[in-house]
Amino acid sequence: MDATVTKWLGPRRYFYHPNCIEPIRSLAIVSSRLARPFYKQTNWFAKLKRALAFCQENNKVLLTSAKTTTNQFLRAYTEKHHIRLATTTICHTLKQWRTRINNRKVLQPLECWISPPTDGTSETYHTLKQLPQRDRLLIGGAHEVFVIDCRHKSKTQQLLNLRKQEIGLLEWSVVSKTRDILNDSTSRQHKTNIPFWVGQAGTLAHWTRAIDGPWPQQSETSWYNQLIQGQREADHSAFATLCNIITQQKILSSHRAIRGGYEVVCLTATPLEKWNDLNIYRPHLRRWDFCPYGILLSPSVSRRLPIKRVRYGNKRLWNSLSSKEKPFFQTIDAKADWKVEQEYRIVGDLSLRTLKQRDLVVFTETEAEAKALQTYSSWPVVPFEKLTRLARIQT
Repeated sequence: MDATVTKWLGPRRYFYHPNCIEPIRSLAIVSSRLARPFYKQTNWFAKLKRALAFCQENNKVLLTSAKTTTNQFLRAYTEKHHIRLATTTICHTLKQWRTRINNRKVLQPLECWISPPTDGTSETYHTLKQLPQRDRLLIGGAHEVFVIDCRHKSKTQQLLNLRKQEIGLLEWSVVSKTRDILNDSTSRQHKTNIPFWVGQAGTLAHWTRAIDGPWPQQSETSWYNQLIQGQREADHSAFATLCNIITQQKILSSHRAIRGGYEVVCLTATPLEKWNDLNIYRPHLRRWDFCPYGILLSPSVSRRLPIKRVRYGNKRLWNSLSSKEKPFFQTIDAKADWKVEQEYRIVGDLSLRTLKQRDLVVFTETEAEAKALQTYSSWPVVPFEKLTRLARIQT
């Protein structure tokens, strides 16, 4: 770190391994808070990729601190690429500091522990102390600072205004090179034949929703690297999630929002004509329900699957269930009436490989999406509203 870091953090003690033979130059990559969902921030990640390439080409040491905007992405990238990453931990109390010093054997190379301030008399320190320590550390402690994004009047901007030298401001105009599946379909057109069973009793559906995070059974490190590299697979919108299911011919099980952490696939018996009224956002879960993307399984397929109806109940019911019954339990929640989902579950992944063309229908929100996905799907793909109308007619 730069020797002038004291004026940004106040007088402190630093404990680290002096394991670099040659003098090194540290680089901090900083940004204001990143908007969600991450998979839509393609320009931001393209800038981050350019900054990381510069760091790698010039043999810089990346400086990072926990809970900063770029930290989780830098850690993921350096796990897969040969870039030195210097991590920092700021102790807020003397007790934390002493605990770490007494356990100094766990200190890793390029890791630095920082004590609480021993004094706070400098004029600059008094000016800065209302701003986050971790941001002060990066912007004031690194030899060079690269800025990915800086909002007007943000805390990041306040700190950058105080540091006038050796700041690289990244303002590249980036055009995504990833291919969009909507523009990637060939001129081949498929005639869509809607199975006769649409609208009959006994069908089960699985809707896909946008996932602002890794897909089921995918690590955060993998997804973060896809985002940085600008790969099409990083798009986790509801449509992209459905495309992933169709290309893999499998619905991956997940433990999200499942009590006990059981890996299951969820299906619903709720008729399609009721979905629009139930398509609502759950703020406490940060997700939408009854999305117009998914698959509809025929009654004959539904009967063959090893599925069980979900039981809705309280803690007493949960405690009374056996280990085999617990994957099919859903807590009664005061915030939502989950019974409207008429949910069924299957433990583990649901393979679609053996299902014939007449066994299921894929649905998307728009006609354009349906036409694009039909190129890759061996099953009929229909816009949701059209499928809903047909279901009403054939009921």
